[in-house]
Amino acid sequence: MEFRILGAVEVRAGGRRVPLEGPRQERLLAALLLSAGAVVPVGRLVDAVWGERPPATASRQVRNLAGGLRRRLGTAAAGPAAPSLLTIGAGYQLQLREQQLDARMFTRHLARARHAAAVQRPVEALGELRAGLALWRGPALDGLGDAGGAAGGALAAGAVALDEQRLTALEDCLDLELELGRHRRAVPELASLVAQFPLRDRFVGQLMLALGRSGRRVEALAVYRRLAERLAAELGLDPGPELRATQQALLRTDRQPTRPGGPPSLLTNSQLTVLEGFLSARIDVAGGSMAGGEAARSAEALRSAVGVALTGLRAHLALGAEVPESLRHPAAPPAAAHWELLLRAAAPWRDHPGFPSWLAAVFERGDPSGPGFR
Repeated sequence: MEFRILGAVEVRAGGRRVPLEGPRQERLLAALLLSAGAVVPVGRLVDAVWGERPPATASRQVRNLAGGLRRRLGTAAAGPAAPSLLTIGAGYQLQLREQQLDARMFTRHLARARHAAAVQRPVEALGELRAGLALWRGPALDGLGDAGGAAGGALAAGAVALDEQRLTALEDCLDLELELGRHRRAVPELASLVAQFPLRDRFVGQLMLALGRSGRRVEALAVYRRLAERLAAELGLDPGPELRATQQALLRTDRQPTRPGGPPSLLTNSQLTVLEGFLSARIDVAGGSMAGGEAARSAEALRSAVGVALTGLRAHLALGAEVPESLRHPAAPPAAAHWELLLRAAAPWRDHPGFPSWLAAVFERGDPSGPGFR
C-alpha cells in the first residue's frame, strides 16, 4: 500500500486508488501522514478536520472517522506490509514503512543528494534530487484547502513546509545544473520558475547566470531589471547583494558572470589532474574497444599528445603564469596550443557522466572558439 501527500492525498493498493469516505476522512489521514509514526493527539486531529469551528461532538466524530479509516485500510491491504492505525492514549498513530509514503521517500532522496554533494559527486547528487522531485504531483495536500470554511492550521503549516522543501530542492538541483555547465538546458526550467515565483532571489539569480553564460547577456540584465522594478513598486526594496553582484558581473563585458566570491576562470594544477585522470580512463576504454594495430596506435598517439600538452601547461603554471580558459585571451602561444589540444581531445566525451564539471562549464560558455568544440 502506498500513501501520497506530495500532491492530492491518495491511498493506493495493488496499483489502484483506495477511495476514502469524504473530505473529513482525507483531512484526518493527511494529519496522520504528516506525523507518520508519531502519536497525534485527538485535539490536533480535530483542528485538522474542522479548523477553528469544530462541533461539540468533534472528538467522538474523530474516533468514528479513525475507526472507518482503519477498516478501509484493513480491507484494501493485508499481510505484514499493511499499515497499522493504532489508538494510543488520547491519540492515534499510523505505522507504515518508509517506502510507503512519498514524503519520506522525498526526504531520503534529499539526504542522499546532500551526501553525494559533500563527497564531490555532483552528477549523483543531481540524479537523487531529480528522483525526489519526480515524486511531486502538485502542491502538497492539494485540494485540502478551506473546504466550507474548515481548514486546519496544522494541515496548512505542514503543506507549506513540504512545499518549501520542494522549492529548496529545485534551487539546489539547478545550482548543480549550472555547476555541471548545463546553462542552456537550464534556461527554460528557470524561466518557468521565475514566472511562478518572481520574488524568489535564488531562482532569479540562477536564471541571470544561465542566460549570461549562454551568451544572452541582455536578457539576463532584463531579468534583473524586472525584479528591481517590482521590488521597488511593491515593497520599496532593492535586490539583495548577490543579485547586485551578478548584475555588475554581467555589465562588465570582459568577463563571464560567476557566483559572488567564486573562483576566477583560470586553470589550476588540480583541474589538470582531474582532466588527466578522466582522459586517461577514456583513452584506455577507447583503445581497448578498437580492433587492429592501427587503431591501437592512434589511441597511443592521442595519449602521448595529451601527456605533452599537460606537461606544457604544468610547466607554464610552475613559472607563475596564469592560463585562461579561453583561446581568445592573449596567452603565451605554447600554452594556448596545449590548451587547444586538450579541449579537442576532451570534446568527444562531453556527454559522459564523469566529464569534469569545470570543463563542461568552459564548453557551455562557448569559450573555445573553433568549430571543433561545438
